[in-house]
Amino acid sequence: IAEMGLIYERDGALSEERVKIPFKATLKVAVAAKRLKFGQNILADDYLMQEIDVTSGLNREILGLLITSEERLSKMQAHQTLIENQPILSSALIATPDVARGDAVLLKISSGGLLIQTQGQAQEPSNIGQSLKVLSLKTKRELSGVLREGNTVEVQL
Repeated sequence: IAEMGLIYERDGALSEERVKIPFKATLKVAVAAKRLKFGQNILADDYLMQEIDVTSGLNREILGLLITSEERLSKMQAHQTLIENQPILSSALIATPDVARGDAVLLKISSGGLLIQTQGQAQEPSNIGQSLKVLSLKTKRELSGVLREGNTVEVQL
């Protein structure tokens, strides 16, 4: 309910009254269609876009955390358990890593003018352009490099 002052003219005289006007504000947001566990990738059938009332209560308090665009859900995963029929909050999501722990990667190891390529295994999740610890499958040594496109890790020795 909104309260406002109303000034009007009646019989040549100005009058002022306080009036209460009930209103409802809704917003179309992503709502979990089923329970989603920590680390689960968000897929199209995992959520629905629903109108919810954001005029009062908890939805008003969390307004800035509500997901209003389906595009924001692509390449995301649950950072905590998401409850069925509850709005999905941006604070409950993280970007899906480009490489997960245990994924196969191509190691490009360079030192001076020498370049060696071999197979490796990611030891942690990472995104393109970020550092990544990998295990060389030939030598069983852990190396650090930078993740590039195509699951390639560049290692400088």
